[in-house]
Amino acid sequence: MNTLKPTTEQSSNYDDLEKMTVNELLVSMNQEDKSVPLAIERAIPSIEHFIEQTLVRMKKGGRLFYIGA
Repeated sequence: MNTLKPTTEQSSNYDDLEKMTVNELLVSMNQEDKSVPLAIERAIPSIEHFIEQTLVRMKKGGRLFYIGA
């Protein structure tokens, strides 16, 4: 079960970007960037499982399609 709220329902620290100084924007962007490695760390078990299962299927002739940006 997904317990995350849709993005449109989440509170945002960035509702008033036009009111922020350049420094405030840069600091906020840097803070967000710091959260990426932690999110990836939490997802490593799922990523590992996906890769292992993908390899099993590809060795049996399966294909992987990349869709999107």
